[in-house]
Amino acid sequence: MPTDGSILCTMRIKTDNWERMKSANDQVFGDLVEKAKESGLISSKVYRSEGDPSDVLFVSEWRSHEDMHKFGEEHGDKFNEIAGVNPDDWEDVAWKLTDAKGL
Repeated sequence: MPTDGSILCTMRIKTDNWERMKSANDQVFGDLVEKAKESGLISSKVYRSEGDPSDVLFVSEWRSHEDMHKFGEEHGDKFNEIAGVNPDDWEDVAWKLTDAKGL
């Protein structure tokens, strides 16, 4: 559950690159969780469906909507490079933004 004023972002992706996606999450998001005050990232997890290994769910909590967008601008290319994806391939990504009252 988000802390006061924070937002949750969920992102569901179909991919055959689970290991690369997990590595990108661990490397890019992992570093930023350690630097939460600077990055605005509170937590980040990535899950893979047992029934469909290509079904991947990312869940991240951010201090603010602005912090999340700043992350995308500063670190999105690095994440995509490690994950082996092209942003144009993400047409099926589902975003959900909510505040604490929306849960």
